[in-house]
Amino acid sequence: MVKKMEKHQEKDCYWKWLIVCSSFYINFYNVGSEVSRGVFMVEFLDYFKEGASVFMWIFMFAGLGGAVSGSLVGFTVSKYGVRKVVLFSAILHCAAIGLSVFAESVPHLIVTFGILNGIGLSVASICGYTIVGEYFRNGYAFANGLSSMGARCGAMALPPLTVLLIEKYGWHGALVIFTGFSANMIVCATAMKAPFSVPTLDEGICKKDTETQDDDRVISRHTDSRELRKMNQSTVESTSIPMTKDVNSEMSVDNIELEIKQKCLMKKCALIYRLFGFHLVRRYPLYGVLNLSIFFYGVYIGSNPVWIVVRAVAIGIPRIDAATLLTYTGACGMASRFLHGWFIDRGVISPFTLLTLMMATKSIANIVLTFTTNYAIMVISCVFLGIAQGVITPVYVVCARKLVEPKDHPSALGLLFAVLEISCVMIPVAGKIYDVTQDSRHPLFVTDAGISIGTILCAVVCVLQKRNAKSRLDLHVDNQEGTS
Repeated sequence: MVKKMEKHQEKDCYWKWLIVCSSFYINFYNVGSEVSRGVFMVEFLDYFKEGASVFMWIFMFAGLGGAVSGSLVGFTVSKYGVRKVVLFSAILHCAAIGLSVFAESVPHLIVTFGILNGIGLSVASICGYTIVGEYFRNGYAFANGLSSMGARCGAMALPPLTVLLIEKYGWHGALVIFTGFSANMIVCATAMKAPFSVPTLDEGICKKDTETQDDDRVISRHTDSRELRKMNQSTVESTSIPMTKDVNSEMSVDNIELEIKQKCLMKKCALIYRLFGFHLVRRYPLYGVLNLSIFFYGVYIGSNPVWIVVRAVAIGIPRIDAATLLTYTGACGMASRFLHGWFIDRGVISPFTLLTLMMATKSIANIVLTFTTNYAIMVISCVFLGIAQGVITPVYVVCARKLVEPKDHPSALGLLFAVLEISCVMIPVAGKIYDVTQDSRHPLFVTDAGISIGTILCAVVCVLQKRNAKSRLDLHVDNQEGTS
């Protein structure tokens, strides 16, 4: 048995790099297709002759679909495993993109290119981060950086490729080819088996089942006591002995029934509360602040790539050059995404400090991009945006894992990305502002505000986390001195 376990563990040592490659491609296609929405939006505006705010609803519903499904990842992964969940989401996304080819109305695109597309991409991406964390207990930041580097590759490669595909085949033909890209995620899903050393069930789910059994015992005990009283009452009546009515006994029975109903209601509410991972916010306050910061960060990334392309086209830059701005962003993000994990794993810099610095860099670069009309300055701004973007998303994952216990990692990542997707509710606001003002800078003001608020909240998490770490260290030193 020991030799068999060692053989499985040795196999996991090689298999984990296949997991990294699979997660790499999922991130490649996920972020690349999201960034390419700006290119598709320009085509949708010309084809459907609708306002920008109408198409922002497509992207908003994509985010909401991802938010609802993402918050359930912790439960579904614990129940069915990563492989089955990713396989289902990949098939769903492939069908959604294939059905979008036949869209001739905006509601059709909202359902396929919006809701179903968002559900498939969000679940597959979160599961990719989760399975990498299960295989890499040590050196997780570096492995996470490698797998998420695919996002920057996708942001660099897919936008200009989308422009070329649309010029040659139209946006319908481009979506057909994107259907083939999405089908590759099905292949990646087949490789995502659980590691041999990790249990399939989450401890939180087991604990919940134990609590359910305890409640069942309470209900059974109350039921048995009522049946016992009925038997005693029938026995007394059969002996023809007069018996007075026990008012207190009836009141106690009513109280027991009310208590049972209240327990059942509380059990259902607790199930929903744990199902979506909301209990983590109460258990880990700093994790709750981190979730709030990623909401405002999501306000930025939800629509900013779209408005960078729209802004560049509005000031007279050719479409291929406008899409190339996103390529610069992706290319510069590759190096930072590859290197940051190495520095974090070796303790050169804290992930919380790095997150705050990169958020501040992104905020400054986006403000410069908003007010400039010079293409060279736009390129420089996109370079800094790419460097910061390459670090921020994977470091958010590392910070979330450091703030919660290991058994809560899947639920924590699911809720984190769900909050990120919920921020898409601000996307139609930016589109409405553009329709009213017809100024491509004004939607960027919304993204500027979002990234600035997110930077402040990340700084708060960084300061409080360092203070808590120092307090724990001082307490440990005091305990050592007391023992000696």
